[in-house]
Amino acid sequence: MMLIIMIITTLFSGVTCHKGHHYLPGEVSHQQSASFLLDREKRATNCFDEPACEIDKPSCQNQNEPVRESYCLGYICPSGKTCYLSTPCPAHYTRSCIADPCASFPCEQGGTCTKLSDSTFSCSCVPGYNPATNCATEVNECDSNPCQNGAACVDEMNRYSCNCIPGYVGTHCEIDIDECQSSPCQNGGSCNDLVNRFECTCSGRYNGTVCEKDCRPGPADILFVVDSSESADFNRSLDFVSNIIQNLSIGPNDFQIAMITFSWNATLEFTFNEYSNNQSLIDALKDVTPEYGPTFLTEALTLAEQISSDTANGRRPSVPCYVVILTDGLATDVQEYVTQARLMQWRGVRMMGVGIGSSVSHTDLITLSSNIDDVFSPDNDDMLNTILKETSHQDCNDCSLRSDCDVIFLVDITQTGQELASVSRTMREISSFFSLGMNKARIGLMTFASNVSNQFSLTTHTDHNTLYPALSKFPRLEDASDIVNALRHVRNFGFAPSNGGRFDSRKIVVMYSTGNWSDFGTLQSELKNLTSDGYRLFSVVTSYDEVKVNTLMNHFEPTYGIINAMTADSKSSLKTFAAEAMYEICDKDIFTKRAI
Repeated sequence: MMLIIMIITTLFSGVTCHKGHHYLPGEVSHQQSASFLLDREKRATNCFDEPACEIDKPSCQNQNEPVRESYCLGYICPSGKTCYLSTPCPAHYTRSCIADPCASFPCEQGGTCTKLSDSTFSCSCVPGYNPATNCATEVNECDSNPCQNGAACVDEMNRYSCNCIPGYVGTHCEIDIDECQSSPCQNGGSCNDLVNRFECTCSGRYNGTVCEKDCRPGPADILFVVDSSESADFNRSLDFVSNIIQNLSIGPNDFQIAMITFSWNATLEFTFNEYSNNQSLIDALKDVTPEYGPTFLTEALTLAEQISSDTANGRRPSVPCYVVILTDGLATDVQEYVTQARLMQWRGVRMMGVGIGSSVSHTDLITLSSNIDDVFSPDNDDMLNTILKETSHQDCNDCSLRSDCDVIFLVDITQTGQELASVSRTMREISSFFSLGMNKARIGLMTFASNVSNQFSLTTHTDHNTLYPALSKFPRLEDASDIVNALRHVRNFGFAPSNGGRFDSRKIVVMYSTGNWSDFGTLQSELKNLTSDGYRLFSVVTSYDEVKVNTLMNHFEPTYGIINAMTADSKSSLKTFAAEAMYEICDKDIFTKRAI
């Protein structure tokens, strides 16, 4: 019997429990039991005793037995102690209690428990979990706000990532992308790096997002066709051309100027590429002399068409070309030049008319020009500004189209009933060219005899429906006519704010008078005062009385402003006001200042 016991003892003494736990003696150390319980999901239903359990662990582990922790269910330990299997193999398990806070496996997610005392412990978590919650929760790596410049932080396991807003890169979005690195600004512009974008500060005459737009007007070719039949008018024409040249940038890559003069014959004075700077052109004008005689315009137009289309004369086909005709419009060969002018317009030649002379035919100037608003006075910069605007980049804003005009009709009511009927009719026709509105054109009416009466102010009528009837409601008086007093009243009060006048609007005076003038010196002085103050003066002829008409022609200034409304085609001559109603205003330093 003793031998059998010894054999059994020898046999079982070499058997080890799972994870190296010996089934004998009856208790194992705390460290061993804790190690054993780490694999608390192991099962061993078919292992009836410890030897079988320990010898055939793989087989036992696959059996369907309740988890080993179930053996501690209902086993109550004293306060501060935890149940564990002191003899761990299930067939002969023994339960014990131990004062070890780690025996209950408080550290989750694979964390390691370290006993600090019988009642305290600490957890060493796998990376990414929070020891403060016994490794139960993940550490939020975004709590420290590591992402910069408005980036969104994304918490991940044991790490974080930053979603940068556009314009930033880097682990923490700390790097501002330099959008100026590629040098996007052109034509000498300086680049200002901003968040996810850049801004260019353009230099010189450039504009646009990357300073790609050249805001200088041009290039263009301008051919002046100058009537040289009258000496005084010819000199005024040269002064007008000289003023245009002084306000342009002349050169092979800018504006080029050519000139034709005509009277009996047409003469090419110089070609487009003959002079390449402003001063040489102005000097060349001094050598141009008039040819007194009749006004044969057809030959001049034929030569102009040839020069404006022939590259041999320096014409650049890739740039716009303007044919500007300076004349009074009273040509000798009317039928012939009309045919040639219309042929040129049909072929696309851009033609403009400038009325210079003691008697200007506005109807003929309109016939010469491509459009009714291409007829200009020599006394202002309207034609220059039109060319500057048309040859500038469409996105540049140095020129602006304006329609704000303050117009005063000044009517002498001592005229005959027939004349006043013509006055009323022509005022309505002239008004039709203006777009009315508080921010557009404003029209007022003053009448005079020996005294001046304000029929309605500039702000009374804001649409044509009410304006047209009002232009017919004024009395006729048998009285003396004081034109000087009337003009002085217009200058002092007509455009005052109290009468609806605006400081920066175009100011136009349209005068209707009998022509019964006597003090011509005072009259012309008052007319000059008005023009010096920037007022645009027109005198509309509504009389068939030759004496009255001659008085107007001889003493009214500027002569361009005299419009005869009693001709067969009077409606055509009144179209002159179309160019007054819509006009371009350009900065004086348009060739040097950058557009903002």
